[in-house]
Amino acid sequence: MVVSGVTLVAAMVVICMNVLLRALFGLAILGSIEIIGYLAGITFSLALAHTAAQQGHITVEVLVSRLSPRAQAIVDSMTGFLSMGFFALSVMYCARYATRSWQIGEISEVLEIPFFPFIYVVAFGCLMLCLVLLVQFIESLGQMVRK
Repeated sequence: MVVSGVTLVAAMVVICMNVLLRALFGLAILGSIEIIGYLAGITFSLALAHTAAQQGHITVEVLVSRLSPRAQAIVDSMTGFLSMGFFALSVMYCARYATRSWQIGEISEVLEIPFFPFIYVVAFGCLMLCLVLLVQFIESLGQMVRK
C-alpha cells in the first residue's frame, strides 16, 4: 500500500505542477501524460489485492442478501472462483505482453521509457489479487460446508 500511495501522490504532484506551469508560464511538463499513465498503473494494480483483502470492493447484495447463508457462501465461492480465473488469465497475458515488449524494445513515444517494467508491475498486482481471492475462495468453501 505504501508504494501505491506514493505513486498516487506523485501523480497528483505531476498533474498540479503541469496545470500550474501551463496557467502561469504557458509551459507543460514533457511526457506528463505518459508519467501519469505509468503512475496510475502502478497505483491501481498494487492496491487491488489490499482492497480485496479488506473487503473494500463494491458488491451488489440486493439478491444475494436474501438467500440463505449456505446459498450466499455458494454464490461467494462461484464469484471468487470466476474472479480468480479472470485475474489468473490477466497475469498470464500481462506477463506475456511485458516479455514481448522487453524483447522488441518497445518504448513510450515522448520520454522513451520502456513499457515492460510497468506491465510486470500490473501482472504482479494481479497475481497478489489472485492469492487473496484464493484465500477468500477457500474460506467461502469452508463456510459452505459449515452452514
